[in-house]
Amino acid sequence: MDNNLALLQDLERREAERRRRAGLAAWGSVGLAAIVLAVLIGAGYYQLAQVRSARKTAADEVKTLETRAAALTIQVETLQRESKRLEDDKQHYRALAGVKVVFYRAEDSDVIHSAFAKLGLDVELRAGVKTISKRADTLAFGPEVSESDCKAVAAALVTAGFPIRRIAPAQRITEARLLQIYASGKTQIDAPLYTVDRLKHEPVCRSGS
Repeated sequence: MDNNLALLQDLERREAERRRRAGLAAWGSVGLAAIVLAVLIGAGYYQLAQVRSARKTAADEVKTLETRAAALTIQVETLQRESKRLEDDKQHYRALAGVKVVFYRAEDSDVIHSAFAKLGLDVELRAGVKTISKRADTLAFGPEVSESDCKAVAAALVTAGFPIRRIAPAQRITEARLLQIYASGKTQIDAPLYTVDRLKHEPVCRSGS
């Protein structure tokens, strides 16, 4: 009977040991599964962070490209406006190339040539022509000088400080695109000087003006 009791106790110990080992194995499996799950979750968060970072970088790059595109658009529009202005200036100067300016006092030579330096006009001093003894104050225009060309010449003179008080159609000339700068007895003594602003807004350089 003692042998049976000892055998029974041995079996109980073995069963208890088996259960203990099984419990440890179960807990080990749970722990390992938890570690694997934590690793997977960590990897998932890392990948998510990478995706978010990539999306933010892409969004920033798109914004930068949009900003550059807007700046380029502005530059293109500016260049187009400048190109049109240059083309307009070229056409205007081409038209002015057919205009001739004549003056009669050598004393006025410096200021007149300075006024027209950028316009490329044909300027001629006709010395020896009898004129009244006072400073030139009149700009006279031929019948084929356009109002815009006449105003451009007048504005250049005024800007250079030349005192223009009268603008009128030229008399007794054979050159249709001629502009004359001379002293006129018809100019009123108290006639106001022309200014660039006045040239812009008044209907000068017309027959009968």
